Amino acid sequence: MAMLATLAGSDFRLSARFHSWKPPRWFRIWMHWASRMGDGWIWLAIAPVPFVVDRRPIFSTLALAAVIANVSQFFLKRGVQRRRPIEYAARFAFDEFSFPSGHSLNAFAMGTVLSLAFPALSPLVMVLAGSIALSRVAQGFHFIGDVLAGTTIGTLIGAGSFWILVG
Repeated sequence: MAMLATLAGSDFRLSARFHSWKPPRWFRIWMHWASRMGDGWIWLAIAPVPFVVDRRPIFSTLALAAVIANVSQFFLKRGVQRRRPIEYAARFAFDEFSFPSGHSLNAFAMGTVLSLAFPALSPLVMVLAGSIALSRVAQGFHFIGDVLAGTTIGTLIGAGSFWILVG
């Protein structure tokens, strides 16, 4: 328990330092749009593309990864119940809990599936997923640990879903 408290304290201090940074305008714009790209609608919009481009069960794999990612984040957020950093800044958040970052979890679950299915697109997909994850910290919606956990869990879910359905 003491180790978790130490990790949480370090995460809080490191995240607070990052949140106090005043980034340049281009970075704020990039983070705003990256965060919007992590909203569920964009993943729904591009989900049919792999089905049209490739006959492997990529669409089913994306759907499986999305279901596992969202069920996981639902239970993890309610189980951990970590408050968001924005509560300290009195800003509004859609979901009251912070851990893990749902945007990061979904971006890396979908991004991992797409990267494994289309290796040539992997750098672009991972830059997008990484930008989405970074944006959640940059905008004050998550602690760094929330994003690292979401990234790790999402990658495992994406890889597992790909392995189960594609092989």
